[in-house]
Amino acid sequence: MTQLQQIEAFVTANPGATSGVVAAHLGVARNRVGAALQYLFKRGRLHRELAGTTITNVPFYAYYPANHKPSENVVKASENVARRRKAPTR
Repeated sequence: MTQLQQIEAFVTANPGATSGVVAAHLGVARNRVGAALQYLFKRGRLHRELAGTTITNVPFYAYYPANHKPSENVVKASENVARRRKAPTR
């Protein structure tokens, strides 16, 4: 089983896992796991939700199997973010 498959299997078995949790379980560097999780997310193999922000205001995500439905709060938050990202008019 490749490392990518191990990461996907762990998230499937442990929905809501963050890159730090996955990295600790597999004994791999967190930045490597983070890149793999982002790769799986972009290809539609995993779903992610904003889990919070660090003390320096950097967002971090919880990952779920692709068939996971986002919680109501996440849907509302993503709608607010989409509204804020619109280009300012001059």
